[in-house]
Amino acid sequence: MACPPDKILNPRTLRCIKFTGRRAHELARMGDIGDVYIPPRRTLRRVREPKPCMPGKERNPETRRCVTIGRAVHRRAFMDFYPGPDPRDPRDPRDPREPREPREPRPELFERRVSSEGPDKNPLAPLLDKPAILAWTRSKCNNTSDPLSRMPFASSDTATLQDLIRLHNRTCVGSGLLHNKVAAEHRAGTIATVPGDLRTHMTLNDFRALRNSMRRHNPAYKLPPRRHQPPPPEWQLYINTDARSGPDFASVLYVDVTKGRIGPDGIPTYGSSSIRVDLGFIPVTIGSPTCGPQTLVDRIQQLAINNRLILPVAGGWKPVAGFPFRKTFWQGPNAERHMIKLCQDLTAAMTAA
Repeated sequence: MACPPDKILNPRTLRCIKFTGRRAHELARMGDIGDVYIPPRRTLRRVREPKPCMPGKERNPETRRCVTIGRAVHRRAFMDFYPGPDPRDPRDPRDPREPREPREPRPELFERRVSSEGPDKNPLAPLLDKPAILAWTRSKCNNTSDPLSRMPFASSDTATLQDLIRLHNRTCVGSGLLHNKVAAEHRAGTIATVPGDLRTHMTLNDFRALRNSMRRHNPAYKLPPRRHQPPPPEWQLYINTDARSGPDFASVLYVDVTKGRIGPDGIPTYGSSSIRVDLGFIPVTIGSPTCGPQTLVDRIQQLAINNRLILPVAGGWKPVAGFPFRKTFWQGPNAERHMIKLCQDLTAAMTAA
């Protein structure tokens, strides 16, 4: 029996097997296939790329471990990046009070560190010297001057540059001036917009960046509250059993009625693009004599009429009474108890000052 060029005959089974396979190596080791040359097997290991370090850390080129930026290990690994030795490090042989020439940071090292953080992972300017922060603005910001103060970044001092934050559209602005702008807009009852772009609203991540930057100076800082106001007129409360909720639940949503579609039966349907505030689900198959599904619907609708179901907060809207609820919240032995508690919370929200 003749085998193909890349195979040999197994004398035990009289079948052709690959001469590079495991069985061929076993037969060669036992001496069952004579003088046939069997090349050694090679196991290829897949080289995995290391995961990026978390924000605030950088990979040590010697140990390949993520180390905290600013700590002694990081300062020793990247000595050229810092203006001088760490005066808190007892292993530093030089006197920290000794005057020394400042060192320029290595731009390529700084660019590699901030690029490993990914987009919007660290929207606050680093607490470093002016050249390093200017390198940060060149890689992270679309603008070269503050849109509120009109001051170019290159002409600003280090303290001003350290207060910069990057918004979701890559606009960088000083947090102090941005706070004043947001406070004025919220007092007027309008939604805060990105500086220089009246059509783009600030996102929740933008407000978090503003809060974190301001808390560098004032740990008790809170975002400017928004004046209580109703949602836009095109937003309407939607409570219905649909394909999204299934037969045992009803969807509770604020939808943009201008984006609904009229179905074959004449009833409008709303896709994900029309949802403005998702309040989750309420059950339609469970209840108690004091709180059933219709009682829930009536109280939710009354809160919406009184403009108390969702409250304006920085960056969006906050629902009351524990909304939103997932379907899993209503599953289990405590579902009826949860329903009674929700009825009580809705009543309390209607009578709140």
